[in-house]
Amino acid sequence: MDFKTATTYFSTIVENVDSDWQLHMYGLYKQALYGDNQAQEPFWLNKKKHAKWKAWMVRKGWTSEKAKKTYIRDVERLKSRV
Repeated sequence: MDFKTATTYFSTIVENVDSDWQLHMYGLYKQALYGDNQAQEPFWLNKKKHAKWKAWMVRKGWTSEKAKKTYIRDVERLKSRV
């Protein structure tokens, strides 16, 4: 499976995946496509925005290739659960 196929597949199952997995996959996706998060940390009371920022920030320093491989691996894991 390649990255594009994995992202397409994930978009079909995202509603069946818990929010922790959704944030995890969001962080991997953003790191794979855009590299390190350069955005300023959002105010913590904006929980959704802060959670997304944090999910991406924990991947800081990862290469695009590593993020893509991890994304693909994790989609494969989710395939067997959904």
